[in-house]
Amino acid sequence: MTSSNRTDQLRLFIAVALPPEVRETLARVIGRLRDAELRGVRLVAPEGVHVTLKFLGNVDAGLVASLAEALGAAGSDVAPFELALQGVGAFPDERAPRVLWAGIAGDTEALAGLARRVDEACATLGFARERRPFAPHLTIARLRDTATSEDRVRAAQALAAVGSDVGGAFAVDALHLIKSTLTPSGARYETIHNAPLHT
Repeated sequence: MTSSNRTDQLRLFIAVALPPEVRETLARVIGRLRDAELRGVRLVAPEGVHVTLKFLGNVDAGLVASLAEALGAAGSDVAPFELALQGVGAFPDERAPRVLWAGIAGDTEALAGLARRVDEACATLGFARERRPFAPHLTIARLRDTATSEDRVRAAQALAAVGSDVGGAFAVDALHLIKSTLTPSGARYETIHNAPLHT
């Protein structure tokens, strides 16, 4: 889905947005991790946290209208549902973390079904299907390749200490097509299309 002319490309992904009160909870958790003065850890800005359903990468700008239509179809038979923040964890595990995340509970079956519908809709436009099973989570930090074993242990300990602070329900009522612009200070995000869910 790319061409050689990168000026006509957008870095896109499809996600579920978070309401302000959930972002505030995540900001407190990320702030506590920041206060722990962890080494080798890159924290995610709270405004950049999304429930990502599919990362598209660099996409020809001319495909945006087709993607918007496909997302509308993907959400057309899906009723709004509710999710909640619940707990924290790490990929691949807490002993040697590479990614720190906040967990998602609630109607995760509806979320997984929505992710499948998004994947199928994007496949009709030529995007590769997802090979890994959908694992709903919110990335709050990544460990750099240069992080030592001690850095990783300290990060896991700091994460465990803030786990009880993660909670809060939120409604899912739309799909969002989001443009990500990489800058030296981190990624900037702009929603370029909303596709409401319907009953």
